Amino acid sequence: MKSGLDSIAVVTLVALLLTMGTSQFHVEAENSYISDPGRVNSIITELDTPKIKPRESGDLYFKLSNPYEEVMEDVELNVSIYKFAYLGVEKNISEIEEPPVFTETSDVEYEMSLNSLESEEKIELEIRSQEGTEEGVYLLRFWLEFVYQEEEFVMKSRGYFSSDEFEEARISDDETYSDEDHTGGFDLDQLNVSGILPDSSFSVKSSLPRWPQYALGVISVLFAVLAVMFYFQEKYDMFPRLEKTFDNWSSKLEEFRRNFKERFDKS
Repeated sequence: MKSGLDSIAVVTLVALLLTMGTSQFHVEAENSYISDPGRVNSIITELDTPKIKPRESGDLYFKLSNPYEEVMEDVELNVSIYKFAYLGVEKNISEIEEPPVFTETSDVEYEMSLNSLESEEKIELEIRSQEGTEEGVYLLRFWLEFVYQEEEFVMKSRGYFSSDEFEEARISDDETYSDEDHTGGFDLDQLNVSGILPDSSFSVKSSLPRWPQYALGVISVLFAVLAVMFYFQEKYDMFPRLEKTFDNWSSKLEEFRRNFKERFDKS
């Protein structure tokens, strides 16, 4: 009887240890994928950026998604216009006298807060160019803070780091890391973030005038019609006046060419 009780105790102890081990592994697994690039890249998706005409507005669309199994809480998102680039020239947004702004804030930054994020939130922001806004490409960056399983996380896009900071944090090919602070080819601990979000951009540019396209179309149609008419004139003699006009203009052009050549030769 005592042997049977000892066996039961041993089985119970083993089961308890396995349960504790499984629970600990589960918690570790829950935390290990926060910095997984596949999940981080799924947080801001379906980015649709505008092409804005000067003194007009355009809409920026994207989805803020939760790629994790549990709810993201106390979510803080900052979207900012931080740089201008055009024909090889780059400027910080502070160097632009009249930069484009978010209509909601009349500023180059927009902040939003969510108590919780279970699945996804569709975001639509209006960007307005001003009277003196320079034409070119404007870069957007993202900053995200949230609480997950009672732990705070911060993620930033490329625009928050200088080129030197980014390159210093890059993991070389001969280095191998498997922990969550070294995912996606970067030392996240050195950058002091839990993940690297994507940057984006939009453009401010005047539309090309339509009249050259229309003129080219008219000229193409005109030459096509003339080609058909000359064909029928040569084949069936249907347009004698057209041939006479063409011969007349050809004579004038030839006379002009001769006069020009003679004047050129004398000089």
